[in-house]
Amino acid sequence: GRHLAKLLVEDGAKVYVADLYPAAIAAVLAECSVVPVEIEDIHKLDVDVFAPCALGGIINQQLLEEIKARIIVGAANNQLVDSEMGDKLQKAGMLYAPDYLVNSGGIIDIFYERGDYDFLKVRHHIEEIGETLHEIYKESQERGIATNKVADRIAESRFKGEKIQLLTEPPHEYSRCAPCPKPLALSPIPSSLSELSDFTLTGFIFILLLSILTTYRTANSVFHLE
Repeated sequence: GRHLAKLLVEDGAKVYVADLYPAAIAAVLAECSVVPVEIEDIHKLDVDVFAPCALGGIINQQLLEEIKARIIVGAANNQLVDSEMGDKLQKAGMLYAPDYLVNSGGIIDIFYERGDYDFLKVRHHIEEIGETLHEIYKESQERGIATNKVADRIAESRFKGEKIQLLTEPPHEYSRCAPCPKPLALSPIPSSLSELSDFTLTGFIFILLLSILTTYRTANSVFHLE
């Protein structure tokens, strides 16, 4: 997560960090100015964005009752404790970016490592993740379906080689998230990929977060890196 923290700090964001291992925090502090907090308090901060980037199942009922961030976007796998948690997040007016879409930059990078590696081609492919994310948000808003379930539907159709037709059903009532005047929150990213893969992934998340913030016209950026 050091690459991501550094990019965010360089862009003027205030970054809060938490980790089970003090050495991981020390490594980030050695490279950029972040604010360490206790891991059990990281999601309670009054910020705009919370980004779980290590532990799975972290988005549960207790967190839902305590979290102040209105946007959840991170690189951890299986962030939701169950599928229905996506419905609860939507009902609470929170914007959730499906985890396996957000962190797909890593596997895309690995795919291209099988042949002649072309960084520009990889970057172009990764930038298409944002287009898919916007497609998911639009479908979610129009039909009143949680973003994780829309993502699952699209992914399953692609696995089966089917061409999915979006927005074919009457829209449901949907409570849109209001613009967030608060700061942001980000949580840890594992360093299991190669340095280049890690940078590619974190770089995309950085671009994605900036895109979300621009959309919500957030003034002060405060990230929470757990």
